Amino acid sequence: MKVNEDKTKICHLSQDVKFLGYTFYKRRNKDSGGEEWKTAVYKKSRKKFKNTVREILDRRCPLGLGKCKSKLRKFITGWANYFKYGLTKNERLKFEQ
Repeated sequence: MKVNEDKTKICHLSQDVKFLGYTFYKRRNKDSGGEEWKTAVYKKSRKKFKNTVREILDRRCPLGLGKCKSKLRKFITGWANYFKYGLTKNERLKFEQ
């Protein structure tokens, strides 16, 4: 197996870690006072999501309205399922509507 040195790095766990479209970060727990790891969708992944939705919703709609609607539904469902651990409660509610 060949390691891609541009994408591979060793970092200290005190830093935020970006991996597979997620950002993993450590925050202090208000209740216990200890630290806990949290997840969020990485900014680059959100930007890519928005760009893909724009491509699917092209005004010309070359695939026809039915196929565009189906393709958009599949994309959003897949994206939301993959990133369900990094979405906030409000973001999850938006996807369910």
